[in-house]
Amino acid sequence: MLFSKKTEYALQALLALASASRDQPAGSLTLKKMAEMKKIPYKFLEQIMAALKKGGLVSSQKGQKGGYALSRTPAEVTVGEVVTVVEGPVSIRQSSRAAADKEVIYRFYDQLSQTIAGVLRENTLENLYVQSVELAERRRAAEMYYI
Repeated sequence: MLFSKKTEYALQALLALASASRDQPAGSLTLKKMAEMKKIPYKFLEQIMAALKKGGLVSSQKGQKGGYALSRTPAEVTVGEVVTVVEGPVSIRQSSRAAADKEVIYRFYDQLSQTIAGVLRENTLENLYVQSVELAERRRAAEMYYI
């Protein structure tokens, strides 16, 4: 199973909100700001954020100080929830059953789907955020020149 660009953009937007939640109490960002920061097409981001709001992962506020914010802390939002809201349930195969000789293959696919779902449930936005900060720090350190 490959995840779509929609899922990648959703995770990028949510990581931007996770970062914003550390910088300011409300932690909100406008669509325009997120689209510019993450280089996500505005109209596509608009659709993604509507889905995330409907899924209960973000909230929005209108007005001059409005924008989107995480509905829960980054540690409480799993990557699995994001994927399910954006893509639907994780499955390697279509749900229909076939002939008995294919059953062993379908059981394998089911086992693989369960493993992937477990990894998605175990990882949170907090995990991804911490990893992104650590990676950025390592890259900055690698770019330093010493004479």
